[in-house]
Amino acid sequence: MIFQFGANLNGDYTLADIQSLSYTRYKASVIYDTKSNDRKMWGIGTTRTYLGGALNYLPVNYLMYTSENKKWGLEMVIPARFQYRRNINEKNLSLLGWEVEGNTYCINNDGNPYGLPYNDMELRRAELRVRATWEHAFTPQIWLSAQAGFRYNWSFDVDRGDFYRPFGDDTPFLAKTNLGNPAYFNL
Repeated sequence: MIFQFGANLNGDYTLADIQSLSYTRYKASVIYDTKSNDRKMWGIGTTRTYLGGALNYLPVNYLMYTSENKKWGLEMVIPARFQYRRNINEKNLSLLGWEVEGNTYCINNDGNPYGLPYNDMELRRAELRVRATWEHAFTPQIWLSAQAGFRYNWSFDVDRGDFYRPFGDDTPFLAKTNLGNPAYFNL
């Protein structure tokens, strides 16, 4: 069994004026897995996530696979991420794949100058990152990772409060934005 738990308190606040802990967003996953051999582990489960920017409950399919010659493999937790791994040698590997990212940020609207009646606004962010990664080991514990890719922003919208919004839900947002889809680089 694999268990994962996380908590985020995201928003526009300072330590002197911290948000209420009621704005904490919790995510969790449970996966029942089996290890067929040293090269293959797979499982199925469920997750409570903010992957699409809003609260979602999704099934999870998990696979970690390395080929017999140990030159390539697959690393995936569907629907969150997928990577094809190529082991170049002991110190270098390359990865090609995608990852879905998302989160929610509380917008502190108390005393707003526009007189808006909403104090429970949240910015919902969701994006798909298609990427290529190269990793190099300087020592067994110290690695360098370089990543380049394309970021598709499918949601960067303002919503009211924390509620379940499944993928494909057409409930209108409080405010919608239209962002571009840039290339990116991480080191």
